[in-house]
Amino acid sequence: QGVRFKVQGVEVSLVVPSLAVVENVLCTLRILEALDVDWRPLSKELAHFKPVEGRFRVFRKGGLVIIDDTYNANPPSVRIALKTLGMLKGYRVAVIGDMLELGADSHIYHREIGSLCKELNIDMCLFYGDHTKHAYEECLKFGGHCLFFESKEDILKLLLNLKEGIILFKGSRSMGMESLVEGLLST
Repeated sequence: QGVRFKVQGVEVSLVVPSLAVVENVLCTLRILEALDVDWRPLSKELAHFKPVEGRFRVFRKGGLVIIDDTYNANPPSVRIALKTLGMLKGYRVAVIGDMLELGADSHIYHREIGSLCKELNIDMCLFYGDHTKHAYEECLKFGGHCLFFESKEDILKLLLNLKEGIILFKGSRSMGMESLVEGLLST
C-alpha cells in the first residue's frame, strides 16, 4: 500500500512500496536542505507521486499484487527490488530476466542475484534468459525454490495458476519482461 517514514520529525508518505524510491527521496531531501530550500512543505506532495511505466508500478488483480519494475535492470536495481519484495508480507514471487551489458563479470553478478533470492527467502524465483542460468544455479545450490524458463509463455502459464501472492517482474529493457505483466493483467 505504500511506505511511511519520518525525516527530522516530518512524516513522509509514499504510495510506492519501494526501497529505491525511499533512497531517492532521502537523497533529494538532503540536496534541497544543502541548497537551503525548505523541503518540509514539499514532503506532503510526495504522497501523490506516481512512478512512470515500468518503475515499481503496483497493480492488483484478484488476490495478486503485481509489481512492474521492468523498465531496466542492473545489479544494484535488482538487489534493491528483491530486498523490497523480501520485506513484503505474503507469498512472494520474483520473475527475473537477464541483466545485460555487464561484460565479462556478468556471471558473477547473476550468481549474486541467485544467492540473494535464497538469502531473502523469496518463496519462488523464476529465471528467464541465458545469463539468469547462473542465478538459477546459485539459487538452487543454496536450496532456493526456483525454476528456469526458456520461454516467457511457459512463465505466464505458471503464473496464471497463482491465486494469490506478490509478483515482482525485473529484467533488462531488451528482455521484454513487461509482456509478462501485460499477459497477466489481460487474462
